Amino acid sequence: MKRDVIEPMSTTLRATITRYRLLEPGQTVVVAVSGGPDSTALLHALSGLRVEWELNLVVAHLNHGFRGRKRRPMRRMLPNLRPDWIFPVVFGTRMFLRCECGGISRHRKRPGRLVMRFYGRSPRKSAAQRIALGHTRDDRVETFLLNLLRGAGLDGLGGFPPADFPLIRPLYTMSRAETEAYCATHGLQPRYDSSNTCLDYRRNRVRAELLPMLRQYYNAKVDDALLRLSDLAVADNSF
Repeated sequence: MKRDVIEPMSTTLRATITRYRLLEPGQTVVVAVSGGPDSTALLHALSGLRVEWELNLVVAHLNHGFRGRKRRPMRRMLPNLRPDWIFPVVFGTRMFLRCECGGISRHRKRPGRLVMRFYGRSPRKSAAQRIALGHTRDDRVETFLLNLLRGAGLDGLGGFPPADFPLIRPLYTMSRAETEAYCATHGLQPRYDSSNTCLDYRRNRVRAELLPMLRQYYNAKVDDALLRLSDLAVADNSF
């Protein structure tokens, strides 16, 4: 059972990195870690490649600061996830970035820009060549539907790419279920953010309501169908 879970993800990760040329031997990689299953599995999997690919890993964690005391600080989470993980860690808080950027109003509608400002600054602190994000194929499907519903063109339907250097997404072809199984198999204990179940957020409604309905009543393999359409949009847009 252990082999059945570990081998497919390790093989897929290597294939994804090779196919899209995400990494080169000897590079320093900032790994964006929230503490959830996706980023935890990503950090663990990349740590398994450190010796073979001579990688230097740096953990970057951004505390958004809007979950109060329910959110355990990442400073205490890393040793609990793996006691033998010894990585340089860059911490940031969203409130600090807001102040640095000149106030909240500029970024209220585009929080992604604020987040990427932090991760984009982290490589300069660590002389890194890559920033590894834990986005999975589930995130791609959700992003496609969100963009479709707002009337996006080919750019939006194409979603996000496997690489937009220095950003890379090694879990691009892997599912959220695979990362959860990977964590369970390796005895990792990721944290589950309560905000991910709050239906006030549109992405959560797509994940909890729309996608399950589409799978049950319209197409059990709707995720594959939507990603095929997304890939076609990328090809058409490139042409």
